[in-house]
Amino acid sequence: MKTPTQPLSPEEHAALRAFAARHGRTWKAHLRHAWMDASEPGTLQRLRNAHYFGPHGLTRYRLTDDQEEEQPRCPDCNGYDSHCDRCSD
Repeated sequence: MKTPTQPLSPEEHAALRAFAARHGRTWKAHLRHAWMDASEPGTLQRLRNAHYFGPHGLTRYRLTDDQEEEQPRCPDCNGYDSHCDRCSD
């Protein structure tokens, strides 16, 4: 059983990403509506009923949260400058 601080599984992240891709910028509102109607079966409905996620978890969730490792940034330009000597190697 997961605790409130455990990360979501890859399957759960994938389900959220796929739903977001289908519904665009307002995907969270669409998912909340689908949860109220119980019209989104499987993984997404289990997330709604899960003590470790549910509607409160959806509010806090960001699509970037699912990135397991963030790419390291250049200490000189923070990874944003394409003309940086370190980054252009």
